Amino acid sequence: MGGFCVYGQSMEVARKRAEKKVSEFDPGTRRPLTPVEWKERVDAEAVGIFAQMKPVRVSGEFDAPQFARDFIDVALETAQCANMAVMRIEKKRDAKGNNVLSKTSGLPLMTWVRHE
Repeated sequence: MGGFCVYGQSMEVARKRAEKKVSEFDPGTRRPLTPVEWKERVDAEAVGIFAQMKPVRVSGEFDAPQFARDFIDVALETAQCANMAVMRIEKKRDAKGNNVLSKTSGLPLMTWVRHE
């Protein structure tokens, strides 16, 4: 199990969200859209989603932070990404610094925090 991953904004994630959101039918005429028209609408929606999306997990887990940094370097060169950050997994804590426990299992909850 790795303890590091990469969070950021990714056009791939935005495009997948846009594909789910855009209908295959024109709402005004109720006719099916051609694949070209549908792709244009998906691309326009993806740009809007990308501009306002929160950073999400864009990689799998890594065993060391240098592998996550390597992933960021490759992703910035090959894909449209922004606000990339290395995150590490840590026990979730409340305002007093105590571990937050799961109500069902009694084990500490885990969360991703920024790795310096």
